[in-house]
Amino acid sequence: MVLLDIMHKCRNLELFQKRTSTDEHVEVVVFNKDMEEWIRIFSEELGQAVKPAGASPTSRDLELTSAYGGIRGEQSLFEKRSDDSVVIALFWPWQDKQHTTIKMFNLRLKA
Repeated sequence: MVLLDIMHKCRNLELFQKRTSTDEHVEVVVFNKDMEEWIRIFSEELGQAVKPAGASPTSRDLELTSAYGGIRGEQSLFEKRSDDSVVIALFWPWQDKQHTTIKMFNLRLKA
């Protein structure tokens, strides 16, 4: 699964800011008014959030995300594994309640 393919499915949604866009790392800032659609698309592609907003992160969630900024209670984490990689997506809402940073990583698993 390629991160850019996921972003292509989101092409009709407005971005506030595009920070990084590669096959290994995507980082964008989106508008919260479209959050329902962002969540729907990510759920279709990656499955339901393994740590939804409002849930406390598990030790596994913290370990998985520690190298990428971690995960807190108000944030969401999506994860999908394949034979050779794991895709994670982090939704970090801003305090202004208008924006959310979405970070995605395609992590290669060691053979």
